[in-house]
Amino acid sequence: MTSFLYLRVAAASLFIGYGVAANIPAPPPTDKIPVSETIDGVTITDNYRWLEDQNSPQTRAWITAEQKYTKEFFDSIGTRDEIRKSLEPLERVEHVSLPVVANGRYFFERRGPDEQQASIYVRQGPTGPDQVLVNPNVLFPDHSGSVLISDVSRDGKILAYEIRKGGADETEVHFLDVDAKKDLPDTLAAARNTFWRGYGFTPDNSTVYYSRYEAAGPRVYRHRMGSPATEDQEIFGEDYGPGYFASCGVTGTAKYLFCRFNKGAAGVESDIYLQNLRQEKTLRPIAMHVPTVLETEPYQDHMFVLLARDAPNRKIMDIDLDHPAPNQWKQVIPQGKTAISTFSVASNKLYVVTLENAAERCRAYRTDGTAIGPVALPAMGSVEGISGEEGGTDAFIEFSSFADPPTIFRIANHATSTWWRANVPVPAADIAVEQVWYPSKDGTKIPMFVARKKGQPSGPRPALLTGYGGFNIPLTPRWSAVTAWWVEQGGLFAVPSLRGGGEFGEAWHRAGMFEQKQNVFDDFIGAAEYLIRSGITSRDRLAIYGTSNGGLLVGAVMTQRPDLFRAVVCGAPLLDMVRYQNFKIARAWVSEYGSSEDPNQFRYILKYSPYQHVEKGASYPAVMFWTGDSDTRVDPLHARKMAAEMQAEAAPGRPVIIRYDTLTGHSGGRSVDQELDFDADFFAFLKSQVG
Repeated sequence: MTSFLYLRVAAASLFIGYGVAANIPAPPPTDKIPVSETIDGVTITDNYRWLEDQNSPQTRAWITAEQKYTKEFFDSIGTRDEIRKSLEPLERVEHVSLPVVANGRYFFERRGPDEQQASIYVRQGPTGPDQVLVNPNVLFPDHSGSVLISDVSRDGKILAYEIRKGGADETEVHFLDVDAKKDLPDTLAAARNTFWRGYGFTPDNSTVYYSRYEAAGPRVYRHRMGSPATEDQEIFGEDYGPGYFASCGVTGTAKYLFCRFNKGAAGVESDIYLQNLRQEKTLRPIAMHVPTVLETEPYQDHMFVLLARDAPNRKIMDIDLDHPAPNQWKQVIPQGKTAISTFSVASNKLYVVTLENAAERCRAYRTDGTAIGPVALPAMGSVEGISGEEGGTDAFIEFSSFADPPTIFRIANHATSTWWRANVPVPAADIAVEQVWYPSKDGTKIPMFVARKKGQPSGPRPALLTGYGGFNIPLTPRWSAVTAWWVEQGGLFAVPSLRGGGEFGEAWHRAGMFEQKQNVFDDFIGAAEYLIRSGITSRDRLAIYGTSNGGLLVGAVMTQRPDLFRAVVCGAPLLDMVRYQNFKIARAWVSEYGSSEDPNQFRYILKYSPYQHVEKGASYPAVMFWTGDSDTRVDPLHARKMAAEMQAEAAPGRPVIIRYDTLTGHSGGRSVDQELDFDADFFAFLKSQVG
C-alpha cells in the first residue's frame, strides 16, 4: 500500500462540495482492434490486446494522451496543488528502519526531513554517533534510485546493499567495506530480490551464497569475493520453474548452507535442502513437499520453521540440522487458539507474533519454547518487524497502529525503551477505533476495523473502505494517512479482514483461494453494505481503494456491484484474469488463483475476471487507475486495457482516468516529491467525488 502521511487541516478548507461530475470532457479515443479466441468452448473478444505491448509506438502514444487527459482532470477540480502544499511539511519527516546488528555495529536506513531518499547508516554500539555509508541522494541527483540493506557479514565488516531504480522489483546488489567506507568491486547484476532475499557469508568473508529469481525460475549461486559476478557458479535450482521462489543462507556457526524452495508466492508447499559446508559438496534434500512452510530462520546449528501442516493456526518446529530428518523435528511452539503471524530469533530468544482478531500481539520465549512473557505494546496494532543479532543482547520491534506512528522499541536486559519514533503529530486521543462484525453473503461473520474522529455528530460520513484478501497476508491496524488524514478530515476509514488473507490462519486463507475467490469479493461487498446499512455512510459518500491483489478486489466488486460505491482507486491491479498468468512473474500466482489454461479453473476465473465484465452503458463509479512503467511484478497492461475498456463502455458522467507514471512501479522507492505528487492526486480525486 502506498505510504501516506498525516495531514491536520480544517475540514472545511478541503472538503467544500463533492461529487464533481458535470462537464467531464470525453477521454481520448482508443482504437478497438478485436482479437477473438475460444477457450474451452467459450469465445472471448479482446478489443485492446494491442495495449499489452508496453513499448510499441501505439501504446506509448496512448499513454501520453492519457497522461494529458488525467492532468486536465486534476487541473479542472482545482484542489490538487492546495492539497500538495498542505502535505509537504508533514511528509518531509524523518524515517528510520529497524537496525541490523552485527558484532556491535548497528546498521539502519534513515531519511532526514530534508532528504528525498533514505541513506544507509552505521552506529558503533547502541548509542554511538551515526555514520553515513551509502547516500542515494548523492548517487542519484534526480532521486530516481533508492537503497536498502540486504545483509551484513557476521563480523560487521561487509555490508551488502541493494539499489532499486524506480519501483522495479529488480535490484542490483553491491558490497561495501564498512571500515574503509568504500564499495568493493563486487556487484551482482540486477535481478528480482523482492520476495526472497537470501545471502550467506562464510566466516572469512571470502564467499557469498545467494538466491535470485530468473526467467527460468529461482537459482542459487556461489560468489567468490573479489571475482566478477559473471564467474559466479550456479549450484542449485535447475529443476525449479517460474512458479517457485527460493531463499538461502548460512547458519550462525557457518557449518550449514540451507535453501528453501517455495511453490507459489504464498508457499503452498516447500522443499528444504541442506549442505554441510565442511564435509559435503552439494545440497541434499531434508524435507520435500512440506505443506505451507511460511518462514524459516536459523539459530546456531538449528533451524526454526513456521508451518501449517496439521496446524491451521500454525506452529513452530525446531530442526536440529545435525539430525534433520522430518521425524526428528521438535515442536517448540504449538498451535494455539489464535494464528501465528510471524516470528524471529533475536538475542537468543524466540519472538512470536500472533493474530488476535486481526490485531498483532507479541510474546517472548526461550529457544526451547519456554514462555518468558508478553511484549508490552501500546495499542491494538501491527508488529512491523523484529530484528536482533543471533547471540546479541538487543532485540528490536517496530510497531504502529491507526493512531500510533512507526515506533521502534529496544529490548535489552529485560527492559524496553524507545529506540526511535516518527515525529508526526498524530492526535491519538481524538481517534476512536472499534472492531465490528458483519455477515458475508454465505453467513460467515467477518470482522472489520472502523476508525473515526471522536465527538462527531451521527449521520453519513465520507468513508474509505480498503482490503486485500489474498496470499495469506493479514491486514492489521497500522499507520498510514489513509487512516490519519481521512479521520482528521471527518471521514470514516474501514478495513475488513477478508477471507484469503492470513488473519485467522490457513483455513481462512484457503477459503479465499481458487474456486473460493468469490468469497473475498462477497466479504468486501458485505462490508460496504454494513457501512451503508448502519447509516454511518451512504453510497454517494463511499470510496474504495486497493492495490495489487487488492486492485483485483476493487476491480471485481466495481463490476459486480457498481451501485454500492461512488469512487474507486484501483492501483497496480490484476484485472484480465483470463490472461494474467502469461506476464511477468504471474506463474507464481497460479497456486493462489488457478489458471485459465485449466478448463475447470477457467470457468470460475471467467465468472469474476473484471476486464471481461465491463458492461456497455452501465453506470459505474468514478475510477482512478494507477500504475507505472517500472512495475515489473503486476504488468501495467491490466490497468491500460481496463481503463480503455471503461472509457469506451461506461455511461458518461463520471470520470475514468489512469494515473500512469513512467518512473515508478510496484515496489516502492519513490522519492518524497514523488510521494507528494501521488498523495495529492489520490486525495484530490477522492475529494472531488465523496467530499
